[in-house]
Amino acid sequence: MRGRDFQSRLDIKHSIIKRKILNNQVELAGNTTDIIRLTVKRNDEGDIESRIVSKADVINVIIPNFKEVPIRKLKRNLPDGHIDETVGSYTITSLTGIASEDDTNYSEAFKVYFPHNVDLNKEDYLIHVFLDPDVEDPIVIVLKVSELLGTFTHSMLLWESAICTLDVENIPPKLANVIGSMAERRLHIKF
Repeated sequence: MRGRDFQSRLDIKHSIIKRKILNNQVELAGNTTDIIRLTVKRNDEGDIESRIVSKADVINVIIPNFKEVPIRKLKRNLPDGHIDETVGSYTITSLTGIASEDDTNYSEAFKVYFPHNVDLNKEDYLIHVFLDPDVEDPIVIVLKVSELLGTFTHSMLLWESAICTLDVENIPPKLANVIGSMAERRLHIKF
């Protein structure tokens, strides 16, 4: 019995060290990605009535390479006569036409890894902005967290991952402005 106590205490110490090493690997190998938490209000039929941005943060996640996925572009809308780019709003091109096509299925799931202390919930949005020097507008890929997964040792949660799907719903203007301002901040800071 005494040996089991020692083994379990040793397992706890090793698990803590292993989790720190895995978190460091994710922090070093991960891509800086915006996370937006939306509080979704639904009606009795389950349709979305409103979305409220309750949290916007930047985290490091390891995301897979995307192959043949639909993309959106982030565009800046300047009021008439304004040249100053600090004024105006953002729009993101819609994918709703793609979602309605019968012959095209974009329900592929992507597995992303993140440090265990990140506050990520089901139905959060992960927004990844790509800058391409040959393309005028930044490219945006929006992933929606559909399920959270955890890997455990005998005594604790070791690391977390999430299964995400591409979000093909039309992005409301308020959310597009939050995404645009977060991307602008990150791209100016040069993360």
